[in-house]
Amino acid sequence: MSTDDNIIDEPDIRMTEDGVIKKTRDSTINLSNFIAEITGEIEIYDKYNKLINRLYVIKASIASNTNENKFEISVESFNKMNWHNIHLGSDACITHGYSNKELVRQAIQLNNKQKTITKRFSVLGFHAFRYTQLTKMR
Repeated sequence: MSTDDNIIDEPDIRMTEDGVIKKTRDSTINLSNFIAEITGEIEIYDKYNKLINRLYVIKASIASNTNENKFEISVESFNKMNWHNIHLGSDACITHGYSNKELVRQAIQLNNKQKTITKRFSVLGFHAFRYTQLTKMR
């Protein structure tokens, strides 16, 4: 028995053209049939310059489809991983299992190449809710 046999391999999580996969020493498991990338973050500040909310700008597509969808979702919704069917339709799926949702979420977060940070300042007026946007590249 070699010393390598005692090592427990961490799964290798990858985003491929066909979706997110998990590779172990013995197998490859498809975790999702869609790919996604966080292309930006929107920070929303109140009139006191206090951060009150954060949204992610997501670019996603189903592996068999060339149409890319771009949308904004709350951080809470992203963390729950309950947004893929709403924005990609009923064909988007994650392999059954709570930990698989977490692995897909992790793969999307690690897949960021470059994202834009946008700051929105909310001002409550008499008639409307207005936004001012400032954008900077990170």
